[in-house]
Amino acid sequence: MKGAGGNKTPRPAVRRIFVIHHGALGDLVTAFPLFGALKAAGFEIRLLCRGSIGALAASLGLARQAYALESARFASLYRENPDKAAMQPVEACDIVLALTRSDSLVAGLSRFFKKPIHRIPPRPDPGARVHTAHHLLHASLKIGLIPSLEERVSAPDPDFASGENTRTLWIHPGAGSPLKRWPLDRFVETAVLLREKGFDPGFLLGPAEFFLESALSAAAPDFRIFTTGDLSALVRALKSAMGFIGNDSGVSHLAAFLGLFTVAVFGPTDPARWKPLGPAATVVQGVSDCFPCFESGNKDCRQPVCLESITPARVLDAFFRILPASKSAPRSA
Repeated sequence: MKGAGGNKTPRPAVRRIFVIHHGALGDLVTAFPLFGALKAAGFEIRLLCRGSIGALAASLGLARQAYALESARFASLYRENPDKAAMQPVEACDIVLALTRSDSLVAGLSRFFKKPIHRIPPRPDPGARVHTAHHLLHASLKIGLIPSLEERVSAPDPDFASGENTRTLWIHPGAGSPLKRWPLDRFVETAVLLREKGFDPGFLLGPAEFFLESALSAAAPDFRIFTTGDLSALVRALKSAMGFIGNDSGVSHLAAFLGLFTVAVFGPTDPARWKPLGPAATVVQGVSDCFPCFESGNKDCRQPVCLESITPARVLDAFFRILPASKSAPRSA
């Protein structure tokens, strides 16, 4: 494009931001709306996080480059005198954004990085009924990294999801903590009911729930079981489906972000803080007097009344509420 004087309009300089995040899959996916907002604000993101999750963020176009937090190279960032190999990608950036509660990390970085360093806690304070994604966006707005709170809560290319020619659903019975797992027999019953309605449900197991495979094979011998420890394979599997049902887990967050019709079963955790975000995601919340307790220190729950109060009928009702009529009608013979 040419300006009034006939010269090409100069493009604004790209600002590189080095983002550090220590969290697991669900925590990082919850930060994806922030990454989208930073990109929209003109930032090129260099991401330091768990290696496989960083590769996922890069594959979705949310990070320009990703570095593995667990590599020996970057371990030195947490020492008084970091290695030059670790310092170089940081120093190539204009800003550091550390999504951490660690003041010592920021203090260590400030010894060699003389440009702006911002620290934002990766989640709101316990008890605050603020969604983690909103917390990150508000904090970034307050320090001037983004100009508005416009949310970007779905993947850049969600068109693959909920395709007209598939009735495949994935059911994921796992979660990072056993306290967040809806009983396996409820998931099996849900799969049976979905099949009766003309859908093609299958079970998805990641490393945290590989131990469920034998019990699941015995309880649901006629259903597909897909196991994987590879995030790329997980994304490909999710892309083959139109819907997803699971617990409060990182996989549920990813399914919602990718645009699948997603139902997440919540027990002791608070959906006000952790509901999966996406264009077609909802939560079924269990009822109990002690909800929410997961982040309050009660890790010894012996009777998860909140989860046991949820029936497959409630989960199916939630699923069909978010499903367009054209997709919920039984498939014609």
